[in-house]
Parts: sequence; C-alpha cells; structure tokens
Amino acid sequence: MLLALLLTQACATLPRAVFPSGDSRAPHSSYLPTDDGAHPSPEPAYFEWWYYDATFEDGTSATVALYAAQMFVGDRHPAVLVNLLDPGGLGQSAYQAFGPEALKLGAPGEISIAGSSASPLPDGSVRVTAVGQNAQGVPLSVDLTFTPTMPGFKHGTGEVRFDDKVALGWVVPMPRAKVSGKVSVGGVERPVQGAGYHDHNWGELNLLDTMGYWYWGRLTSPDTTVVYASVHFREKFGLPPMRMIAVGDAEHLRSVESPSQFEPQKEAFLEAANRDIPSGLAIRAPSTEVRLDGLKTLEAIDFATEAPWYWRPFVRAVSRPAYVRQLCGYKLDTRVEGMPASTTGRGIAEYMYVYHR
Repeated sequence: MLLALLLTQACATLPRAVFPSGDSRAPHSSYLPTDDGAHPSPEPAYFEWWYYDATFEDGTSATVALYAAQMFVGDRHPAVLVNLLDPGGLGQSAYQAFGPEALKLGAPGEISIAGSSASPLPDGSVRVTAVGQNAQGVPLSVDLTFTPTMPGFKHGTGEVRFDDKVALGWVVPMPRAKVSGKVSVGGVERPVQGAGYHDHNWGELNLLDTMGYWYWGRLTSPDTTVVYASVHFREKFGLPPMRMIAVGDAEHLRSVESPSQFEPQKEAFLEAANRDIPSGLAIRAPSTEVRLDGLKTLEAIDFATEAPWYWRPFVRAVSRPAYVRQLCGYKLDTRVEGMPASTTGRGIAEYMYVYHR
C-alpha cells in the first residue's frame, strides 16, 4: 500500500491550509493535559502514535513508538516500534503490527497494544513498557519511567489543517524528562538512567499525499532544552515549509521562533537508507543558532525495499523514500533572555523522506 500510493500522483488542487501559531514568548501556554489523549477519526487515512525516546548516561539510547493506527499502511492497524542502541554500539530494532483488538485506550497518555503500554502514574510520570523481536528473532524489551521536568508544549493549536482536515497534529507533553528503568537485549537486562522526551502525533490525511519530507529533533544539556521541526509539504501544493525552533532551560521553554532557516550540512550516501543524508544541520533564527553534527545512526530504513523488485527502479526514480534517526552532538548560541549564551550537548535528529530526491 505504501508504495502503491508513492506511485500515485494526486491532482494538483491546492488545499486551504491553516498553520498553527501562538505566543512566541509563552511556549507552554496553549498545552492542555487532554492533548495527550487519543484523537480518533472516521477518516480512512487516520493515523496516530505516541513517541518516547531516551539517551542514557552510558551513551546508549532507546526509542518506543506506540501506534494506535499506523501511518502509511492501508489497514491502519495498531503497531509497536522498539529501537535500542546497545553498549557495543549496535542498533537493535523491532516493529510489529497487531489486529485492532490488541489496542486499548484510556485516559490521556494511556495506551496499550498487546504486551506494550504507556501508563500514566499518580505523580505525573509515565511508565513505558514495550517488547518485540529484531529481524533475527532476538527479543528486545524496555521498562522505563519518564518523569517530566518541564510543562508540556504545543505550538499554537498544534495542528496543520488542509480543507478543515488535520494533515498533521503534534504536541509535546514532555519536552524534557528524567528517565530510569531497564532495557533488555536477548534476555540480558541492564539498568539505565538519563534524559528523555515524549511527543504525540495524529492526522486525518495520508502523509503520502501531503508530506514531502521533514527534519525534526530534540536536544538537551544540563541547562538547555531545544525542540525543532522543519516540515516540507508536497511540491504540488506550493506551500512554504513549516519551521520552528523552541529553546529553553532545564525547567521551561522560553521562546519559539518560527521564521527560521534549516541548512543541511555535507550530505553523504547512507547505504541502509539508500540515499544521501545530511551529516548535520545548521539552524538559524533571529535569536538562536544551532549546529548539529551526527554521531551515530540509530535507525535507517529504505522504504523502497517494500516494493516488488520490478517496481523499485521506478520508485527510486520518483523519490527515495527513507527514514533515518541519528544520535547527534550540538552547539547552541542564543540571545534569548535567561539563557546561557552558548551551550553544547547531545540529542536525537530525525530525517523522514517521502517525496524528495
């Protein structure tokens, strides 16, 4: 279904697009706890997922995504993604879809899919458990508690709408969190602790019909928190990218700057994604500049491999659909009031390509 849609060119009718906007100096003002609840829709292209990631003090990392309805895939079944970077520097990934009966939704932020779940706790923390197997059948599991250390963030309404339908909804219930618990690869369990992040996405339109590509990331140091996004829509719409960078300290985001520039740095071919990928990003906003440098590829997917072999050359002639997540280092220079002038740290950078050569 993914690649059939990639090969289908929709009519070039321009939608009436509405982009989110809010008070740039009050990033937390529009977020509500209910924003982390489910956003079900009868639309056949409905998708929704809850995303958690953590970077640990030992240099490893973990990512969990709980999909109430998969993006791209036509049946929209629930699914679970688990991705771990082990102490030897090897990435471990598991992804499994389930029947609709496996999904259970509860209070805001509460979701269960088969043996994996996110469960809000009385103190405001969330316990995230997930299990899966990698391609070689090695079992993977996480049991992590995310404790937020700053309020949630939503950029304005949090939704991009095309003709009154949600093209992309995005809220960040935990721009920054303390994380502790355990992870296991092949039955070998180890305790971990570090810094984490949680966001939540949904929509009513197929991302293959609306999105060209996007860059996203979250960055942390002891005294700095950054969340950024640069979303590019399909060229046929003639719409400008939606770009923003939110900057804050360890307790609050202090500023959101939407007029920003994103410049990919020194692209190089990544075999696992079968395409050129930036080695980093330079982000420039009126009061902020960030330089990111990739340190380690955590996950890379060449979506074209899902096509029958005889279709792959055509798919790659139209686009090179791929997903890459990297561990990165960064340097931040800012003139935002209350922030240190210059800091460094580590974080997660994501590159998603749907239609982009």
